[in-house]
Amino acid sequence: MKAKKIVLTILIVILSLPAWANYFKYYNQGVKYMELGDYISAEPHLIHALKSKPDFVDGMWALVKLYSTKQEWPEAIKYCKMLIENDPKDVAIYLTLSDIYVRLARYKEAASTIRKVYDFEPNNTSAKLIEGDILKKQGSYEAAVKVYKAAAAADKKLALKAYKSIATIYATKLDQLKNAQVYYKKALAIKKEHKMLVLLAYTYFKTRDWANGVSTLAKVKESSLSTDDIGWLGFGYKKTGNDSKAIYYYELLYKRDSKNQKAAFELSELYKKKGDSSNANKYLEIAKSMDSVDYSAAYRLGYQLLKQDKFKEAIGQFKKSISAKNNFYGSWYALGFCEYKLGNKTAAVRGFQKASELKPSYTASFLYLGIIYDESKNYEEAIKAYLKALSYAPNDESLWEYLAGDYFELGQYSNAAAAFEKVVKINPKNKDAWYNLSQTYQNLDKPNLAAEALERSK
Repeated sequence: MKAKKIVLTILIVILSLPAWANYFKYYNQGVKYMELGDYISAEPHLIHALKSKPDFVDGMWALVKLYSTKQEWPEAIKYCKMLIENDPKDVAIYLTLSDIYVRLARYKEAASTIRKVYDFEPNNTSAKLIEGDILKKQGSYEAAVKVYKAAAAADKKLALKAYKSIATIYATKLDQLKNAQVYYKKALAIKKEHKMLVLLAYTYFKTRDWANGVSTLAKVKESSLSTDDIGWLGFGYKKTGNDSKAIYYYELLYKRDSKNQKAAFELSELYKKKGDSSNANKYLEIAKSMDSVDYSAAYRLGYQLLKQDKFKEAIGQFKKSISAKNNFYGSWYALGFCEYKLGNKTAAVRGFQKASELKPSYTASFLYLGIIYDESKNYEEAIKAYLKALSYAPNDESLWEYLAGDYFELGQYSNAAAAFEKVVKINPKNKDAWYNLSQTYQNLDKPNLAAEALERSK
């Protein structure tokens, strides 16, 4: 009887073995394909394994991982829910599902899912990290920081991720760069990462702490530096007065990107400062021949040429500094100024008008528009320009004086008198304004006031 039972048991095991071997064989093959990155081949094997054994938990998890990697989120969610049906108390699957919902910006579902974790494990620190992510995505930055700090304090294993998240919020959302620096340093104390060193350095650059910026960024391997990083090192060393280092990094930038106008221009300036006229002229000519990749470099080069009265060359650079991305009012104003100096009044008006549209409060644009209109005896348009400028600079003596002169030319003596009166109120020592005011009073048949103003002009 005992022997019969043993034989029967062995028979049952043998009969059941092919079914077990079948689903597990397909599962193992699917996992191997996933490890090789062949998700197309992995998918049918894992699905077949699960069909063979519908309650196979490892198979469900493998499919969640596969579809998450492929970012096929509806399928990943489907298998997450199957896992929950299989074991409603498994907190790991709630964490995974809530993370997926965060990625999909389905924050309400993410929050309700994470609460399930707290139902079973009230102090689960991984859940706190995801809760912080939810709050961050919803724009509740202060609340997110608080949650991340709690997670870091409760579990040192999660501190790195928490510190990085806190630093990012302080740097990019709350504009608290000093706090960002504290948490980037905390994260770096746990693990040295080149990306974090770069981000920390950039917080220093934003606060004009050039010394700490370059010393931090210089810790990154040169081969890992982006062209932007190299540019910041060149600029930072220039700001700290270390011209040799600045030249080294700008030359490295130029080697990496031979079309970088800013690198060429900065090198011309640095070599000029160093007294190396040969290299200074070499890089200046290179910069002048380039299309602008950095509007500020072209603008500065144009301004340098403008100061030398090289207006035609300056115009070329100012035009390079203007693009859809960098529509800088200063470039348009400078274009207007150069065209005016060359006698091209139509082009000058176009430049000053564009500058005034981009930044109305920059009253010099309106001033030059008024001057050009005055030279054409178009006093009505000149008056409009001066009045617009005065709306931003109501106490500008020169603007009132130009305005008064135009009113006088048009025979609008009451308006002219009011404008001249404003001039002498701003500057009682302006003798020309007193004299012109006396002439205006005479035209208004006010001899006493005219005499008084004439006396003040002496």
